[in-house]
Amino acid sequence: MQSKVIFPDRLLANQAWEDDIEARRIAEGRHRALLLQTTREQLPFDWIFCFDADERVTGNLREFIETAHSSECDGVRVQLFDSYMTPDDHEPYQTDRELLGFRRFFGPERRDILMLWRNRPEVIFAERQGREPGGVDRVKTALYCQHYGKSLSVDHWEETCEYYLRHFPFDTYGRKWRERKGRAIHTRSDFMRPLYEWGEALFTNAVKI
Repeated sequence: MQSKVIFPDRLLANQAWEDDIEARRIAEGRHRALLLQTTREQLPFDWIFCFDADERVTGNLREFIETAHSSECDGVRVQLFDSYMTPDDHEPYQTDRELLGFRRFFGPERRDILMLWRNRPEVIFAERQGREPGGVDRVKTALYCQHYGKSLSVDHWEETCEYYLRHFPFDTYGRKWRERKGRAIHTRSDFMRPLYEWGEALFTNAVKI
């Protein structure tokens, strides 16, 4: 499990991978718990925003937290959409480019992921819990997120297929990612739905998965 957290003067990273699938799942929860604990020890904060490096939230987080709406909840599920490479848009991502808005088209499949929550002692990560913590009671859905895990480059797509084949259960992840090998360029989403440009048409046609 690779985990990273950035402080003003340091970067904490784990580069070790568990070979066993179940051990990897346990390690993910344990590592996230350690990162949260370290963050609490090093920094005072009221809210925490936990996201992956290939994700970009499009709204103004600080403004959102400062509005009256934030008093109505303890956590926020952000609406995430996958971006796709298409026949006319598949040049590989370069690190000197801004990732937000890098791709033109997105699938309508929407995942609501708990990325933002108040720093309260009852909020914890547990083994086998995955990327979301427990202990967050009042949760609302707001904001939008562009996910680029499927669209950084053709080579990265193939690496992603191999990653899920090696490190995740075959029946739930490996089989579908094996079938996706060699299919990096899309005219429809992985779920065979039309692609949309970022904006209201995408949000209106969203399918929660």
